[in-house]
Formats: sequence, C-alpha cells, structure tokens
Amino acid sequence: MMAEKAYKRKCTVYPFHPWDRKDNTKHGVVLWVPHSIEALVESAVEHLKVSMDSFLFLTEDAAKILDVNMICDNQKLYLITESQ
Repeated sequence: MMAEKAYKRKCTVYPFHPWDRKDNTKHGVVLWVPHSIEALVESAVEHLKVSMDSFLFLTEDAAKILDVNMICDNQKLYLITESQ
C-alpha cells in the first residue's frame, strides 16, 4: 500500500492552449495521473465540464504528451481539441 502511494503522480490540467493565457476565468483541476492518456482525458473532460471531443494534452512549451509516463509529478498540462 505504501509503495503504491509513493509512485502516484498528480498534474494540473487547464482547459486552454498554453500560449493563450488571455482567459484567466478558466480554472484548472488537479488530477492523479492514471495508467493511460485516454483515462486522463476522460477524467479531465469530466472535471473541467467541457464537451466531449477529440482532445490532446500539451506541456507549457506546447509539446504534445504521447504517454502518461512522460508526465512529471505536479506538471502543468493543457487540454485542447486536436483542431486547435
């Protein structure tokens, strides 16, 4: 049980593009990093109350996250639609 907690990571997800900081009224949500990108997208969509679409995560440098193993503990991520 203790070893499982030691490996848990969390991230903060924001519902906008990292370079589009104009809208300060949108809050992010802190989530535990699950075992798949798909599960993280589902959780983020549910907690941020955004409409379901085709999403991806970007880092602060606007790099696409391909796998949850690339996410560092306490990392800021940005949930955007694939068309953005």
